[in-house]
Amino acid sequence: MYNSHMDSWFINSIFAMLAFGGMQALLKLPAAKGYDKSIYSSLGFIVAASLSFVFFRNDISLDVSTIFYGFVWGSINTVYFLLQMTILKKLDTSTSFPITSLGSHVLVVLIGVFIFGDILSLPQTLALVGTFLLIGFYNHSKKHITLSNGLIPITLGIIVSSTLIKFIQKIGSASSVAGNYIFWQLFFAAVAS
Repeated sequence: MYNSHMDSWFINSIFAMLAFGGMQALLKLPAAKGYDKSIYSSLGFIVAASLSFVFFRNDISLDVSTIFYGFVWGSINTVYFLLQMTILKKLDTSTSFPITSLGSHVLVVLIGVFIFGDILSLPQTLALVGTFLLIGFYNHSKKHITLSNGLIPITLGIIVSSTLIKFIQKIGSASSVAGNYIFWQLFFAAVAS
């Protein structure tokens, strides 16, 4: 049975994954080339907000709830980007992203368990413990993120901001038309940058 809505959703998901992956990879550029990370972040979000305006202009409205969630997401996401660019000045992406990405996923699961009362199955619990061990062993063997080099607070900031972004994204996207929410997110990220 052909489902055009499903195909559209799947294609958009693939496009979003590729765009986000490319954007994350480009965070290393300011550190590698010595560019000003604030200007780089601002220009990136201005371009993204402009493109979202072009593509979603028919969906954009002055919905207070959407604007609020867009403002919060845009502000926290800007902090996240600046922290990522800061840590990438000292670490390779292959060192930073596994630790920060896994760390934020673990924090999301822990919040689900302790705040929302989610119950983990035995395999999920073992995977969570395994993730803690993997992060610990990986960082211990490489000694990249330590208190002495000042990267622990930056790493924790990345993990916390990434986690907050995920929750705000979920709440905001559920309360608005997707195009409207995307525009306000990117607009406020550009302003915050």
